[in-house]
Amino acid sequence: MPAYTEGTKAACRGALAEIARILRASGIDYRVIGGSAILAILESSPRPEAAAMYVGTQDVDIAAADSATRDALKRLLLDAGARPDPDDLDRVWLTVTVRREVVEAPIDVLTSSLLTTVPGRSAVSSDLPVLATPALLLAKMRPYQNKQEKGKDGYDVYMLLAYAELSPEAIAEQCARELPPDLTAELLTLVEVFFLAKRRATRDAAAMLRDYHGITKSSAVRDVINVAERFARTLQSLLEA
Repeated sequence: MPAYTEGTKAACRGALAEIARILRASGIDYRVIGGSAILAILESSPRPEAAAMYVGTQDVDIAAADSATRDALKRLLLDAGARPDPDDLDRVWLTVTVRREVVEAPIDVLTSSLLTTVPGRSAVSSDLPVLATPALLLAKMRPYQNKQEKGKDGYDVYMLLAYAELSPEAIAEQCARELPPDLTAELLTLVEVFFLAKRRATRDAAAMLRDYHGITKSSAVRDVINVAERFARTLQSLLEA
């Protein structure tokens, strides 16, 4: 399992601020996605413990709806001084200052169809367009369908459901409000299957809670299942209403 440290978390936080500064006046439609989006959402959560609880991320992902816009985003970052990665065409390295130390943070510039199907954004900052929580949940759950998930995906979903708002029920209400009905039903099915039936996502989340927060495996599993059940039960009732 990769190491998530306060240093990598701070570097990504600094990179998000620098990206917002560079792209603020560009007029380009993009979103912060992935773990960096979850970091931004949890650091603006009404739950005071959310920011400290989240382990963070090791890179920053930003996305556009199409390749032309993605290339424009990448060019703006390079023009602002980012360094291209010779081994990864989607990645650039952005210099930021963290605790008086100059470090490089990896920025992946990608495309995502979710920007077209779910065009909303999280109300984190007027300067930083973060993918909305319902779309993030979908993006983190879909890899489980094809066994392409990362070990952290279940943990990321758990953190959103448990800490992004005041309750999992509030997140379910947001999903029903902001997602089209077919995507709402898809998300519900994914949570029911991979958190509550097969429990692959539950095991992933519980492992992270054990390894990074010192919670016993049995306690972590119970908490993850409770959160997922509350979310799924509320979302099911809203779909049936």
